[in-house]
Amino acid sequence: MRIRRCALELLIAATLIAACASQEQFDEPQNDDEAARINVQLGAAYLAQGNLGLANTKLERALKENPDLAAAQWLYALLQTRLGRPKLADKHFQEAIKLDPGDSRGRNAYGTFLCRADRLAEAQIQFRQALDNPLYSTPETTLTNAGVCASKADNVDKAEAFFLRALNKDPQFAPALYEMARLNFNQQRYVRTQAYLRRYKQNAGYDAATLWLAVQTETKLGNRDAAASYALELKRRYPDSRETAQLVEWSTMVPKRVR
Repeated sequence: MRIRRCALELLIAATLIAACASQEQFDEPQNDDEAARINVQLGAAYLAQGNLGLANTKLERALKENPDLAAAQWLYALLQTRLGRPKLADKHFQEAIKLDPGDSRGRNAYGTFLCRADRLAEAQIQFRQALDNPLYSTPETTLTNAGVCASKADNVDKAEAFFLRALNKDPQFAPALYEMARLNFNQQRYVRTQAYLRRYKQNAGYDAATLWLAVQTETKLGNRDAAASYALELKRRYPDSRETAQLVEWSTMVPKRVR
């Protein structure tokens, strides 16, 4: 089972430090520790923007200035995953955990990396330890990631429990709403799917993935007009998306369902 977008792909947006940081926001650093923290923030911002070259420059500088800064280690590890260097990423994730075992963001990031690598049991250990921190400010992120990882292991009941716990923490958390919609669709619970998609729209608006899921859901419920409306919106807003390509192929196979 392929990991879906949701929390795993939103990990960086949910965990990076000061993603909107810019050089002008900082005073001249007084020492290496302060300089390292500034470069971590800048590296995080560039990583969030997809500027991997500048992210690499800033994070390598931060590691040189203070190799004991856990956030620098796991952000550099995240960068290495983007660059397709899993062994180096694993090394820096492990170093981050050694430096600060209580850093829930670092454990969440490492757990996501492990889940992507199909090291599912190890991933759940990291997620559990991230959640053990009572001061963790965004447990819904880790709970959703743990649910996606449980789903990858075909443990539907465990996945659902994680997603519901995430929504208990934050009823508006869009990644968990999407995962609950997808899980219910896969379980052929289409009315529930529809309800979660509506909640998702209220909090985040529809994107290509949720529009495509809405097309399929309304079709299963026999709501042809609603399905056609979502299909048109998907093609209009995301003409070059993978979901639109899937819609076109699907519509060719079942032309009477979506017009």
